[in-house]
Amino acid sequence: DGQIDGQTARNDFLKARIAEVEKDIKEIEGIEARRANMQQRKKVIESLQADRSQNVRLFEELVRTIPDGVKLVTVKQSGADLTLSGRSQSESRVSAYMRNLEASGLISNPRLSIIRAGAAAPQGGRATAPTAADRALPFGFEMTVTLRAAADEVDGEAAAVPAPATAT
Repeated sequence: DGQIDGQTARNDFLKARIAEVEKDIKEIEGIEARRANMQQRKKVIESLQADRSQNVRLFEELVRTIPDGVKLVTVKQSGADLTLSGRSQSESRVSAYMRNLEASGLISNPRLSIIRAGAAAPQGGRATAPTAADRALPFGFEMTVTLRAAADEVDGEAAAVPAPATAT
């Protein structure tokens, strides 16, 4: 009878310890879930911060790369693709702009979708009379470019920076 009581006491003790350990395991699982959630939030915040600085750089690059005789009218972004619409003095100025954008390090793959001579596109279904701006910049254009990812940007800048010349 004493042995049975002793064994029952040990079994009750082990059951109590098992219940405590299971409670601790559930608590650890909850902590791990919260940790994973916080890591995901951190990644989102880091991504947003990178995008914010990339947008500033994008506008700096658009201004820096635009040649004389070219004017941007609209810039639309869809994911990593930008659609640039504008006016230009000549087709060669649009071509120079495309080369400048490709060399910028932030933008790649410029693709010209439209270039046309003449008045601006009809507004509200009616053709408009040419304005002074239309006469000064007679070519309308639209192109699509792709933004490079932040990691590609760093690689592109490293490749674009020439090695310093050595004095002999």
